[in-house]
Amino acid sequence: MFGGALLLFPAYVRQMPPSMLPNAHWTTEAAMAALASLGWTPDTYMYVRLAFVVITAVLYCGLGLVILLRRSSDPFALLLALSMVVFGVASFDAPYVVAQTGVVGDLGSPVLGVGGRVAYGLSVVAQGLLLFTVLLFPDGRFVPRWTRWIGIAGAALVIYVLFFEPRPSRPPAAPIVAMISVFFLAAVVGQVIRYRATETTVQRQQTKWVLWAILINLAYQLGLNVIYASPVVNALDGQGMALSLLRTATLILATAAVPVAMTLAILRYRLFDIDVVIRKTLIYSALTVFLALVYFGTVIVLQRLFGALTGIEQSTLAVVISTLVIAALFTPLRRRIQDVIDRRFFRKKYNAQQVLAQFAQTARDETDLDALLAELVRVVDETLQPEHVSIWLRKQ
Repeated sequence: MFGGALLLFPAYVRQMPPSMLPNAHWTTEAAMAALASLGWTPDTYMYVRLAFVVITAVLYCGLGLVILLRRSSDPFALLLALSMVVFGVASFDAPYVVAQTGVVGDLGSPVLGVGGRVAYGLSVVAQGLLLFTVLLFPDGRFVPRWTRWIGIAGAALVIYVLFFEPRPSRPPAAPIVAMISVFFLAAVVGQVIRYRATETTVQRQQTKWVLWAILINLAYQLGLNVIYASPVVNALDGQGMALSLLRTATLILATAAVPVAMTLAILRYRLFDIDVVIRKTLIYSALTVFLALVYFGTVIVLQRLFGALTGIEQSTLAVVISTLVIAALFTPLRRRIQDVIDRRFFRKKYNAQQVLAQFAQTARDETDLDALLAELVRVVDETLQPEHVSIWLRKQ
């Protein structure tokens, strides 16, 4: 199907059907005018959309192939690989191109024809497989036990849509979208409970990778939706078209965070680096927000001040001063935020650093060997918390 879609894709996109437009507010005529204002032809737009499809398919299928080669004996890993391959080729534009079976308006109409039903069904199967991978991650078991009912309900919904829905449409009907969203939310809640209940360190780290990727994805999409609620961004002109393509590209990257995290977790590759990733993300996200607020606040205040003094509303001096303020605040503010985050979210590591710093000072000043050894035992016990600590000194 995917190969056939690639062959049909150029002619399909050049027609600017509704499924290729940024959103429901666009028309084919508005899209053509927007492309002309950008100096683009329909072929240029087609190549951009084709690049999105190919990159998505290569990324997801590549991840699935890596999992298959490295974990071919793990049943859950095989399910994860299958879901990535199907999701990569079925959840975006490409499968719907195959719906061009010679029936005019098959994709252009709200109700799909025979080809559209096949493509729509494959997309539904992809969503169902993704739901099961989230429910069963990372060991292939339903934990907690009530998540099995989510799996049963999700499977029933997939069967209904595939065989009993009388008039499938694209996009899917609102009740179906709502039910799928509820199922995925329940699956994420199940992962949170699994993380808190499991006693296996490896599984906790695997779950932490996936939960953090989901959180980043949701936060990014929420922020993107807030930005794109602006009338300027949604304008039916060349700027709106360019921004919509940028939004699609960034959404592909944000959505890919979850399968990439799943792949790293299931392969157990650098599992414990997730703590570093979380720490850096929190630090630099908070730092970016604070610096942005300080920058724009300083610019606004200085612009008004200079406007009152000189009568010039837009002063480049205000921008220069604001930039210098940001440069001066960057390092001390980063250190302060890092200290707060370490104490709030990484208490054990923060405490260990404090204990080691105190021991370094003691080792520098202490001259009594017995007192120094006793302090060393205390530090090791407090930071590493082993079952037993002892020191053996070799006699000269």
